[in-house]
Amino acid sequence: MARKTGIFHHQNVLMLQNRIFLCIMTRILLIIIISQCTLLYCQDGFSVEGLVFDKNQNPIQFLAVKILSAQDNSKILLYTFTDDSGRFYFENVDEGKYVLQFVLMGFEFYQVQIELYKNLQLETIFLNEQNIDLEEVVLIANKKAIELSDRGILLNVKGTPLENQRNVSGILKYAPNMNGLEIMGSSNIKLSINGKDVKIDAEHIGIFLNSINPNTIKSIEVIDRADASFEGNVSGQINIVMESEEGFSGSVSNTLSRNNRYGFNYNPSVFYLRKNLRLYSFYYQSSHTSRFRDQEIQIIDDNIIYNNSRNTSLKRQEKVLGFGADFTLDSLNNISFIYNFTSDNDREHKTISKQDIQSSIISDSLIINNRELEHFYDIHTFSLQYRKKLDTIGSYLNLSADFASNNYRNPLVDKNAFFSDGELKETTITSQPDDTNSDIYSLQIMWSKKNTNGNALSIGSKYSFNRNNNHFRFFDQIGGISILNENFSNDFYFNENIYALFTDYLIKLKKLSLSLGSRLEYNLNRFGENRLNNSNQNFKWLPTFNLNLPISENNNFTLYASKKNYRPSYYSYNPTLVRTSPTQASSGNPDLSPVDVYRIQFGYTYKRKYSASLRYDYLENNLIPTFQFIHKEGFTLSTLENTGYRNNLYFMLSTPVKFFKWWESTNKLNLNYTNFSTPQIVSKQDFEATFGSVDSYHTFNLSDAVSIDFNLSYATPRKSMYKRYGDNFSSDASISYTFLKEYFNFNIWISDIFNTQRDLTEYQFNEIFRRTNTKANSRTIFINFIYSFNFGKMVNDEIKDSNIEDEKRRVRH
Repeated sequence: MARKTGIFHHQNVLMLQNRIFLCIMTRILLIIIISQCTLLYCQDGFSVEGLVFDKNQNPIQFLAVKILSAQDNSKILLYTFTDDSGRFYFENVDEGKYVLQFVLMGFEFYQVQIELYKNLQLETIFLNEQNIDLEEVVLIANKKAIELSDRGILLNVKGTPLENQRNVSGILKYAPNMNGLEIMGSSNIKLSINGKDVKIDAEHIGIFLNSINPNTIKSIEVIDRADASFEGNVSGQINIVMESEEGFSGSVSNTLSRNNRYGFNYNPSVFYLRKNLRLYSFYYQSSHTSRFRDQEIQIIDDNIIYNNSRNTSLKRQEKVLGFGADFTLDSLNNISFIYNFTSDNDREHKTISKQDIQSSIISDSLIINNRELEHFYDIHTFSLQYRKKLDTIGSYLNLSADFASNNYRNPLVDKNAFFSDGELKETTITSQPDDTNSDIYSLQIMWSKKNTNGNALSIGSKYSFNRNNNHFRFFDQIGGISILNENFSNDFYFNENIYALFTDYLIKLKKLSLSLGSRLEYNLNRFGENRLNNSNQNFKWLPTFNLNLPISENNNFTLYASKKNYRPSYYSYNPTLVRTSPTQASSGNPDLSPVDVYRIQFGYTYKRKYSASLRYDYLENNLIPTFQFIHKEGFTLSTLENTGYRNNLYFMLSTPVKFFKWWESTNKLNLNYTNFSTPQIVSKQDFEATFGSVDSYHTFNLSDAVSIDFNLSYATPRKSMYKRYGDNFSSDASISYTFLKEYFNFNIWISDIFNTQRDLTEYQFNEIFRRTNTKANSRTIFINFIYSFNFGKMVNDEIKDSNIEDEKRRVRH
């Protein structure tokens, strides 16, 4: 008893040290913020600000606003551009008389005289649209591919080299805050299209992203500083904004691949825009064959050794169908929806494994396992949104309803042969049909009020209900008859209710932007086998703090702090013992609790292109898998437990380099340090690890029509909790050729040129040592052909952006 008390005392001391550290850091940061704000505002001169809208009371973005001398209208003294709310702002303007000009192609020219002797807040300015004959006109925009947003990174795809990437995953690798499909080291992210959520699990986000053709995308925002409107378990978001062009437009993409066998995918996209109606749809179908092998060794108590070899083959089929519509009822009201269907099927999934068992206390044994299964996973998601503008300066009321249905079927048959001293002792046949259904319903209302100085107050509420039903059966075949084994079979039900209230206040002080948020979440879970006879609940307060502080015109500092709440997945509560192989099994834990995450993040951007970010997370009620060997049954059992604490430190550095006019490079460095303690499971034992990865992406623009990409990636050996992973190296290359007035695009690329990718894992826990080495033929050759079309008048943001560049050049000269 005394030892156990000592362990808890040790844990409390460590937790107290972490809280003291956070308190000290908070005070230091407040001093930094106050000093920076003091420097920012201790300046002479007056400010000029205002809002610009079109005749339909929509904010006009990227409009050039210039201050000219009243004596000489040809002399430009200052200039800026309106933001996405139509707001412009000047500071440190001397007293005197000036001319204020507003210029943007597609709108009438407007100017006004002002006399400045105090800070000036102009009344809202309304501009009429001006017709432009676009026939035979070709505009080329020099848009910046990567920009900062208030909550993360904005990737401008249309009109930049990013639209030449072969898929969305290829675009996202250029985001400074992303590594693979993780945002600042976290996979707890959500996906949306045009601001509407696509409720799809993390395992299938990659499939969905690959279904969208890059030349149908206008921009992608990667949010790494989630505000209070985000669910407590969400750390970031990928929001894809589809392109808008009047008339019909779209593309058709076909890809042929060669790995072990030939594969293909087919990807058409169609868009329609006319006045108040926009329709868009996309379809993706892929089929290919995969083969891989792995070697595994497991040692129990230093005297039982399992040597396992496996060979697996499968046919993978993926389908994605998306359809969306935006309808503007009038100048104030808009309704929109999006539907998505994703299908991920494995057919003819066959695995043959041989497991040698050696021991000093029992006879040597051999287990030969033949496993045949099929995997069917269908996801339907639907999102409906109504938005009402409340005034002309950006206030709105937003109502949204979301629905998702996930259906999973996994029929499986195992045939096992058991040998001892080379003699066949027993054969068994088991079948394990698994049928799971998950339905998600959510409703959200959000009201946002903005004032003329850019400040905004947002208040909202959200209710989510998740219903999960899992029907798992285990049959032993005896004498050709299937007999239900009730020890390994059950019906498990899990209903999750989440009630949330949130508020967020955005403060604009000259160039500084500060957001303060608060979210209250109440979570009620009811679950059990055969009926809902268990329950647990929790109530969480989740504050957020987000500061954007421009140090100068080209340098920016960000500070973000929040509390997050990671809830275990519903199947983690299912106590059913599932045999994944004759010597491996797993089960859930009905006593799990959410993980509390305390986060602080710093970011700095230098010269608008070099960026560095540092994130620190402190986790309480850390959730870890534990392992124990069941001697009576002869298998290793894994379960999840809440225990101890965890510290994560994550650093990202992105450095784009332009070697020549035709050679550009983006280089990313990721470093991660983690340590955690499990005093309730392994007494007085801490775990820590330091690891990292380096990515280097190179683009060679040989001509206007031909470009070559070459990418290199290396990940060091790493540890996650007490699991160790081997290092990894991969390289990709592609060539793209555009011809016939950019209607046709031809691409060839090779993934993992040297076929070096692998998965090496090992752990040592509770006298159990296990090492697994999995290798597949990861080198694949792709040949891709894309046809793009457009019928009708083109009206897109390239016109506005090219006008912005013209205005910048005029000011410089």
